[in-house]
Amino acid sequence: MSLWFYECKAFTRRILRNASDLFPRSSKPSKNHRVRFLSQLDIDVVFDVGANNGQYARQIQSDGYRKRIVSFEPLTSAFAKLRANARGNRQWQIANIALGDDDTTDHINISGNSQSSSLLSISPQLTDAAPGLAYIATEEIEVRRVDSVIDDYCNSSNRLFLKLDVQGYETHVLRGAAQSLDRFLGVQLEMSTAPLYDGEGSFIETIQFMSDQGFELASLANVWADPRTMRLMQIDGIFLRLDSVAASRAKAA
Repeated sequence: MSLWFYECKAFTRRILRNASDLFPRSSKPSKNHRVRFLSQLDIDVVFDVGANNGQYARQIQSDGYRKRIVSFEPLTSAFAKLRANARGNRQWQIANIALGDDDTTDHINISGNSQSSSLLSISPQLTDAAPGLAYIATEEIEVRRVDSVIDDYCNSSNRLFLKLDVQGYETHVLRGAAQSLDRFLGVQLEMSTAPLYDGEGSFIETIQFMSDQGFELASLANVWADPRTMRLMQIDGIFLRLDSVAASRAKAA
């Protein structure tokens, strides 16, 4: 699909989105569990890390989230589509960088499916299950730490949520938030139940790491299974700060 055609599709989506804002919305809460968490915690800035072309941001906005989103995407091709989707949306900022555990430049491995691109090497177990995910190229990108950029997009009064979809690089991003992770009330991240990328932590290690940082696992969802064996390979977890959970429960009581 050419970028011109993608721009036309993005323009059409903006027209439909703006038209829908002219009509009253139902007061019924969204059925989407992600937006429910954002609403209950009164989140006003979502850091969308590994945004690709903006699928996550578009979904939560479609489900009723109306506050700010900052989407980070390093790939040139995906970022061009992200920019087309975010154009004209005042609540949606974008940045053409990756987030990690150092402020540097690096080479990202580009997958046949751009959503599966990663700074880590891919495992044979993953490409055997899905040959279309094999790497086809590399690209030099800028990498920054959350600690380095957080104040560029929010202030100390903002209520923050961190979403990570970075193909095994999640713990690297979290290590780059050593000084600022306690500013986030919730974190959503993918976890592997099998080794899919070299150097990624297991889902058990990730859950323990988040617990050590004061986060409670609040939700799990299936993401992807090996189509040959139906073995679950990736899960999506939402973690909330223990004090935020208590405050939310007190508010609901």
